[in-house]
Amino acid sequence: MARTCSVFTELSSGSIGNGIRFHSEGYMLVADYTNHNVLKIHLDNRKIEIYAHEPAMNQPNDLAIGVNDLVYASDPNWAQGTGQIWRIDHQGQVDLLETGMGTTNGIEISPDERTLYVNESMQRNVWAYDLSTTGEISSKRLLIQFPDFTACAATSTAISISLVMAAVLSPNSLQKATFCSKSN
Repeated sequence: MARTCSVFTELSSGSIGNGIRFHSEGYMLVADYTNHNVLKIHLDNRKIEIYAHEPAMNQPNDLAIGVNDLVYASDPNWAQGTGQIWRIDHQGQVDLLETGMGTTNGIEISPDERTLYVNESMQRNVWAYDLSTTGEISSKRLLIQFPDFTACAATSTAISISLVMAAVLSPNSLQKATFCSKSN
């Protein structure tokens, strides 16, 4: 049976969506990295409104949301190789949790909601923070640093090859599997 697809909604005003999460109240949150927003999309009528806006954001990229509906956003600056972490509360108030990081691109909360994980793509680091029930982070520690796989993939003529990698980690940070593919 052939399946058909359709566009659910289109963002306006130059918005470009990236990370998407669903709020417990039934709407979709979308990181709008061009306009420094987190957008709220009502699933019943597809109405789009600004959930949070912060001009100091570089480009909110990925989102994580806890059972308490606190939202966390990774915020990379690709040109400078830096990044930040933000928390957004129930009223859309945006608070900077950490700055001076590498290229923050990817964020997630552990199943027990006690740890916040943040990836630094260009630096190949994954950081773990203790996460309080009120959304505060502490005890930053390096969970894993991935090696430079470019060297492993280089040919005898030393051609630089860019790789896309996904890794599966166990709860105690042991790498269980790695999947690599050449990027275009």
